Amino acid sequence: MWRHLARLVPFVTVKPLLFLAWPTPLPLTVSRAVPTALAASAGSRETRQPILTGAVRLRGHRGGAVSAVAPDGLVRRHGDLSLAETRRLVAKGQSVEVIKMMGGASVRVC
Repeated sequence: MWRHLARLVPFVTVKPLLFLAWPTPLPLTVSRAVPTALAASAGSRETRQPILTGAVRLRGHRGGAVSAVAPDGLVRRHGDLSLAETRRLVAKGQSVEVIKMMGGASVRVC
């Protein structure tokens, strides 16, 4: 997404140096080139991050039990209600963590 900015660095840095004596455009050139290079490197770093969707994205999210979960009940995570199941007793209002998506809006919590 940001890689096109890296292509602008030579134009931003060289063009003023071609038409003016070097002491005049040098500070302006550096002040333009550095933010452009930083933005390009930050953007390229972002594009290397894995895209997390669906079940993988929700793993590890925290929420609260709306009802007693023993072995199943309702939990709220980020404002969404989900049917949850667990192997241990979780009391109403207790904090839970999603460990697996079961399909649809069902989750396994601990």
